[in-house]
Amino acid sequence: MYLRYADRLAPKGAERADWLRSVQVPMIQLRDEVREIYREQSVGADDVKWLIRFQMRELRREWGTDRLAGRRVRPVPVLVRAATRTGGVVAVLSVLWAAQAAAREDLLQAALAVLILLVAGGTAAMLGVRIRAENKRFAAEEAARQHRETSYWFEFQRWQRRLSDRPDDMEMGRWLEYDRRILVQQALDAYQLKWSDIRAYASMEARADRSRRARVKNGPWRYSRYRVLVFLLTADGVRQITVELDFLGARARHWERTNYRYDAVAAVQVRPEKEDAKAFRLFLVNGAAIEIAITEAGRADVDEDPRVLDRGAKDATGLRTTMFVLEGVAAEGRSWWGRSGVPAS
Repeated sequence: MYLRYADRLAPKGAERADWLRSVQVPMIQLRDEVREIYREQSVGADDVKWLIRFQMRELRREWGTDRLAGRRVRPVPVLVRAATRTGGVVAVLSVLWAAQAAAREDLLQAALAVLILLVAGGTAAMLGVRIRAENKRFAAEEAARQHRETSYWFEFQRWQRRLSDRPDDMEMGRWLEYDRRILVQQALDAYQLKWSDIRAYASMEARADRSRRARVKNGPWRYSRYRVLVFLLTADGVRQITVELDFLGARARHWERTNYRYDAVAAVQVRPEKEDAKAFRLFLVNGAAIEIAITEAGRADVDEDPRVLDRGAKDATGLRTTMFVLEGVAAEGRSWWGRSGVPAS
């Protein structure tokens, strides 16, 4: 996910390679930080997608203002290097001057003292520099971490405000049911039929192309766009309408109408395709086939019940009712109309 956002936020042209190269180290550090925090909490990447997206946008903003370079090691300023070298020279001269004065009294003791001074002083100086540098590094990292946490908190509050008026799963389910009823009524109007002209009807929903999806715990998938099939069973045969439902915009478009007799239905089939999808196929006697991919519950998370997911997916897509109606048609053909006591679904 980090790599995907890095590629999505990359600038155009020659700067793209520089961005992808510069962002590698800080991106890995942020990824490890998020992984360390959430790894024991059964939190998936999708649950913190908002955070990953915000982190990468911040890196992109810093890169655009050259602040990202500050995350890398910068060269020591010239004045600091000059002062350090001058101090070192003065310290060495001072040691030599003191050693010369001590050598006049006792050469052996002076040499031993100078040796101990050089070893102990050099070790203490190196350790002192390392400790001071480590303390400054820790202070800088702690300040940067607190700054990041503050920015994350504000981003989290912003997302909460943005999502505060979003519908819950039950509300989206009711909206989809209302849309389904409207589409059935529009199908009746399109074929100039009355409710008394049909013995039963069924509808089935699947994910449309270029749609987003999400679901709550133990809930079915909800999509931003649906492909809806409406089957009206009349005395003359099956009237079918296929339409794309834009759920966010509440628009139905790309209407397709198909008609066939009961005797023209050869078989109805549902078989697994991918891990979280099944293919619904309606075969006609003339060799034509009506096919649609029905998304199933998919793999259950650790704290989810697969049976609840499976029942919810079948109910949400309408697959159970549609198969019940169309399997009777495929088995009995035209005689189904006279025998059926199927209530409108």
